[in-house]
Amino acid sequence: MNVFRFLLGFAVICFMSCGGDNSSAKTSSKSDETALKNPLKNVPVKENAKGEKVSDDKLDLIMRTSADRDYTAKRPEAIAILEHRIANDPENYPIVEQGIFEYEMVHDGTSMSKYGEYEGNWIDFQEGHTYVFGKNKETQGGGRYHYDFNKGLMLMVDNDKDANPQEWKCMRKAHVMILVGNEIYGNNNYQMKLVQRKNIEEVMDPNYVDP
Repeated sequence: MNVFRFLLGFAVICFMSCGGDNSSAKTSSKSDETALKNPLKNVPVKENAKGEKVSDDKLDLIMRTSADRDYTAKRPEAIAILEHRIANDPENYPIVEQGIFEYEMVHDGTSMSKYGEYEGNWIDFQEGHTYVFGKNKETQGGGRYHYDFNKGLMLMVDNDKDANPQEWKCMRKAHVMILVGNEIYGNNNYQMKLVQRKNIEEVMDPNYVDP
C-alpha cells in the first residue's frame, strides 16, 4: 500500500466528517522545562526469547517501541532537539492542550485497527510541554513534548529512557487530531486518528454530561 496516498485519503475523510478549522487562538505561557516525574506504570511488560520488550497493551507498544525498532540511541539527540525547540518556541497551544485525546483508529502500515480496539486509551498534552497517557482512569506513562504550530510537528520524548523518541506530523480539525509518524525515530509506519474529549469521564462514557 502507498502509505502517503493512504494518509491523504485518511486525513481527507476525517476532516470532511467534522466542521471548524484549526485557526483557534493560540496563547503563550512560560515554558516549564523540568521533566515530568515518571507516573506509576501498571502496563505488564515482559521480554520474549530474543530479549525484546513485549506488552499486553497495543498502544503501549506504539508509544514506547515505534514499530518494534530500537531508536533509543537517538534519545540524547532528541532531548537536545526538544530543549532547543522549547527554548526558541515556548508557546503553548489550546488546540493540542484543551481536553484530552482518545485514540479511535490506528493504521500500523499493514492494516487498520478494528472499531473500538483502542477504546479508553488517551493522551493528555499539558501546559509546560509535558504529556501523560493511559487507559481509562489508569495513567501508564508520560514525557515531554513540543508542538510546532507553523510546521505541524509534534516531537515527544518519553520519561522512560528505554522508550524511543517520537516525531509526528500533526493535523487538527475541529475535535479530530491526525498523527502521522515521521521516519527519523522509526514510527513512520503509524498513522492515528484521535478524538478530543473533555475529560477522563467522557473517555469512559461518551454520553457523559458535566454536572
